[in-house]
Amino acid sequence: MAAMKQQAPESVQGRKEFLVEVLMLTVLSQPNFVSLVGFCA
Repeated sequence: MAAMKQQAPESVQGRKEFLVEVLMLTVLSQPNFVSLVGFCA
């Protein structure tokens, strides 16, 4: 299973929120969350 997220490149707020989500996925462990394998920014 894979989950992907794409955002508009001109969205500064969206970029900040994306980076926060990536950081949260690296520290949180819960059965309903997908495992973070990698990301591109």
